[in-house]
Amino acid sequence: MLAYGAGSDAVFMGRDNTRCNYDGKGQPVGLVLAGQYQDSSRVPGMVLVSPAVSFGRAFGATCEFDPPDSYGSAFCLDAGSLKPIWRMEGFDDEHSGEFVELKGFFSSPAVTADGQYVVYGQGAHNDRDSHLICFHAQTGRLHWAVGSELHVECSPTISGDVVVVGCGAIENTKTKKPRGNPGYLMAVRISDGSLLWKHAVNDPERSPAIQGSTVFAGSGVNGRKVVALRMEPDSDLADKAVVREIWSTAVEFPITTPITLSGGLVIAGSGTGTFQRAGGTAEGMVVALDQVSGTVKWKHKLRDSVFGAVAVRDSVAIVTCKSGEVTALNVSNGDVLWSRTPVPGQAILAGSAFTGSYIYTVTTGGYLIVLDAKRDGLLIQKVYINDRAHPGNNDYTMSTPTIVDGRLYVGSETGGLRCFVGEKNL
Repeated sequence: MLAYGAGSDAVFMGRDNTRCNYDGKGQPVGLVLAGQYQDSSRVPGMVLVSPAVSFGRAFGATCEFDPPDSYGSAFCLDAGSLKPIWRMEGFDDEHSGEFVELKGFFSSPAVTADGQYVVYGQGAHNDRDSHLICFHAQTGRLHWAVGSELHVECSPTISGDVVVVGCGAIENTKTKKPRGNPGYLMAVRISDGSLLWKHAVNDPERSPAIQGSTVFAGSGVNGRKVVALRMEPDSDLADKAVVREIWSTAVEFPITTPITLSGGLVIAGSGTGTFQRAGGTAEGMVVALDQVSGTVKWKHKLRDSVFGAVAVRDSVAIVTCKSGEVTALNVSNGDVLWSRTPVPGQAILAGSAFTGSYIYTVTTGGYLIVLDAKRDGLLIQKVYINDRAHPGNNDYTMSTPTIVDGRLYVGSETGGLRCFVGEKNL
């Protein structure tokens, strides 16, 4: 018997479906560095993921590019000291008997509600033959690995004993058309690694959201839609004589953010741009749809793509845009409450931690910034988080901060995973 909707305390990208990256236990102001973890075998080790903090542990991963390949490591730290507990560079494939070296991590980890397992997606954008991987959270021992001919840039989402993730297409760099399979969502039972179902969705590379027995997901390049799917295994749907898809709604641009759920709405960011430096023209948009029908309730146009999840709290949606803008929207109708460019000339690819009073995000130039949401996004602090000896120049600072027990955790391009505390904790 599968448990649907029982995983409300599972920790995944954004911590929950509102994508606020905040546990409600303190708002650090006047940030000071409290700890740092740098993967010693990789110089520098890029931490592109948003760390998952649960049961006193911080889970993260690294990514390095060695074209045409990528490689990385998964790690677990003590959340207080950031001292390493375990670190994995690969696993033994039970089918081939061979050691499989880990590819680079773009996918943020997810932790089960009981803290027993941590699940990672594997592979960067050009990688093939990647895996969805589940480790024992306490030891790092492999629990299972489910392979895909594609890559798993998508951050997995957990509900009860089920994890859902998207496997993204590998596109031709010139035509943007898929080289082979255009992509799909898959659901895996966490307790035993059984594949429950696969469903074709073009390029679903951003984290889905689950509510009850429904999963909501976005389709990226060559898809441009939001879908609602039933969670049950194929056999259950066959017995009921129903199809998996509940609704599918076309949108103007590829979906480029994790799905946010709030107040009966499905909220997603989209755009025509890429993570790379600006070039040519790009457009972006946030769209809100009715959860039951998929009807578009409102849209808000932006100057560039949105890549970080829209964070919602107290009826306010915080949108970070590649153009460098941070915008607050009224969730009920999409009206602009305020908009600000806190660090002119620097893009924002990450989402934000949003407490209701403060917004925490990072710029591609390597700065962690704090904005006062009650004062129209006024910039109140800017902290450099890259290693000054190795500042990096690829604009890959894109880890969304997360705040747990009043401590802020964030990854960086060259400074590893860092933890900050506040001189004040409101």
